[in-house]
Amino acid sequence: MKKWLLIVIMLIVVISCGNNKGKSIAEDRISAVENNSTEFEYLIRNNHVYFAGILMEDADAPSFEILNNYYSKDKNYVYYSGEILEGSDPRSFKALEWAYGKDKKSFYSGGMKIEGVDLKTLKILDGGYFKDKKNVYMFYQIIKGADPESFELIPKSGYAKDKNHVYYQQNMISEVKAADFEVLGYALARDKEHVYFAGEKTGADLETVRALSEEYFRDKDSVYYNFGKINYADPNTFEVMKDGERPAKYSKDKEHVYFGWEQTDADAKSFVILGNGYYKDKNFVYYENEKIDGVDAKSFEVLGNGYFRDKNNVYFGKKKLNVLDIKSFRILGNNYAANDKAVYYKENVISGIDMKSFEVMDSKFLKDKNAVYLSGKKLEGIDAASFGYVDEAKSKILVKDKNHEYTLQYYITDFDQIECRLERVDK
Repeated sequence: MKKWLLIVIMLIVVISCGNNKGKSIAEDRISAVENNSTEFEYLIRNNHVYFAGILMEDADAPSFEILNNYYSKDKNYVYYSGEILEGSDPRSFKALEWAYGKDKKSFYSGGMKIEGVDLKTLKILDGGYFKDKKNVYMFYQIIKGADPESFELIPKSGYAKDKNHVYYQQNMISEVKAADFEVLGYALARDKEHVYFAGEKTGADLETVRALSEEYFRDKDSVYYNFGKINYADPNTFEVMKDGERPAKYSKDKEHVYFGWEQTDADAKSFVILGNGYYKDKNFVYYENEKIDGVDAKSFEVLGNGYFRDKNNVYFGKKKLNVLDIKSFRILGNNYAANDKAVYYKENVISGIDMKSFEVMDSKFLKDKNAVYLSGKKLEGIDAASFGYVDEAKSKILVKDKNHEYTLQYYITDFDQIECRLERVDK
């Protein structure tokens, strides 16, 4: 399989449409996939099976069955993410929770056969754990020393325990007794002698340690970020800042602003979170943890979709745009923006566009009376007047013009960048 197929969240499917007179078995299965929100990873059409836009040459369409987002099967094979699951039995195979599956002989995790699992006593837990009468597993690994009968997860903590020991993910914390172990927050815990974060000892004080968020905690003397102490942070005035409802990457006390465990030069009294990765104090504007040079902090305004402006310029992320008319600059949505003189995709001007007739179709497509644009790039050979979705309510990746039908495909370039393209599908 091509590299881009391995990125699960980017999985899409090629749809090949013909002039069928009746509804096929394949179309019925397509409806089932849609109703179960399987993101169109698999698709059956015109007696062919596709996974993420790639023809599955060995698949038998009449008997093909989509089991979940990961697994499918036909009369001959079981498939995981479009590839044959070697050695599996299609007649007895069943998809289980997440990326687990089993047949009459074997258990599979993420498309890998896990040897030795007792199927009769198999129990799937949360967080990537499962167990049988002999062992406890996390994903593909046996957790050495774990007692299956008493093994259980400690909710919302990252920890698990059995009658004898405590575990963080697949690692036993050998010196800790389960009876003495107390969870204080996500990844934060203590026993009678030590404070632990993500299973590792910290130097925090046993009696006064408190969780501040999933990544920050403090005691009477110090503040910690993950495993590290934040030097000079004042635990009495320290606070984790919020970006909306979520903890932000920044925190502060009465004197300083911190990014993780690093002290920054930002002014604590005037420091505020603006959202979309932007922050400012009375002097400067920051994007993530980097100061944006040349921005006027007083007139700074977040526009959305990665854009902002001050009285002098418009920016996308940290990049300054060559915008002549700042006042008329507006967000169109989906990384598109415009003023009265130009249309932009992210930081780039879309050259040659007709300002009177252009329209943003959705997150990728824009068109004017002359051309269609995908992610800001002009598509050659597409008829703009007739361009649109085949059935937008049913699929957001199948489009057409008067001459052809096309599917929208995502792929990973040689430089590990995610890009998309149209692939022609003959009628």
